[in-house]
Amino acid sequence: MKTQTQPIIYAGTVITVLLIIVLAMSSFNDLTSLYKNIDSINKTHNHKLVLLQRMSQIIHERSLRMYAMYFSDDQFARDREFMRFHALAGDFISLREELLQIGLQGTEQEEWQRAIKIIQVTEPLQVSIVEQLYEDNSGMKRIISEVDLPKENELLRVFDKLIERVQDNANQAVQDAERRFNQAVNFLILMTLLVVVLSLSVMFYVRNRILGAETSLYEQMELAHLTLANIADGVIKTDRSGKVISINPAAEHITGWCESEAVGSDIDKILPSLGFAPDDMRLTKQCIQQLVGTTMPVQRYITIGLSLIHI
Repeated sequence: MKTQTQPIIYAGTVITVLLIIVLAMSSFNDLTSLYKNIDSINKTHNHKLVLLQRMSQIIHERSLRMYAMYFSDDQFARDREFMRFHALAGDFISLREELLQIGLQGTEQEEWQRAIKIIQVTEPLQVSIVEQLYEDNSGMKRIISEVDLPKENELLRVFDKLIERVQDNANQAVQDAERRFNQAVNFLILMTLLVVVLSLSVMFYVRNRILGAETSLYEQMELAHLTLANIADGVIKTDRSGKVISINPAAEHITGWCESEAVGSDIDKILPSLGFAPDDMRLTKQCIQQLVGTTMPVQRYITIGLSLIHI
């Protein structure tokens, strides 16, 4: 039984520990990756939104600078607006380069290309208008209102659409991350249940084996007890120090010692009641002393009439 049970206990324990380790490592890696992914998604899309919103503001602000030059009669004020108008172009280019480094996805790229085509028209147009306004604003009203203003409004609508696309992609990315998170949670629950089931299986198996062993041992002890209690031979059981452990009814009758008195007493107190000669007593005690401390079972037979006392 020991040979069969121990390998199963060891194997079950090892498998359980390995499953726990795999579960912990897998869960840690998945959750860490998921956290980093969500954090990256939020940072990337938030940064793109900030860049696009700032670029849209610059487009709007450049138009306002141009209109301020048109309505201003102060040459110094025109100079300030003129310098600010060109400075905003540099800011727009820096933001554009940063946006392209981050990258745009499918629908975002389509809207961006539409914006670029409009900018290729409005940029040289506005520069030409500003150059003429710097010198003289006469005759520029029709060009501004009929040519530039519609293009600028179209460009702003495209940027609004582009910002909407980026926001939609961000939401989709978050949904995908949540889906992967749910998968990781489901996997964690499944593995946890598996470990619990395996642990319970090993526990119940070991429990049943132990109960079976205890039952078997108890039955064997009961059988031995009944056998000793009913045989005609007198049997006295001692430990290695010569203390009496048990005495059967036949031995009680032969020795005159009852079990309650004999248990715990030295065997040399019981032997004199059998009428041993001094030499037989010494021989018997020497046999017991020689066997004490060894791993050999104590089986000494002494013939007394028709009965035997087993020491």
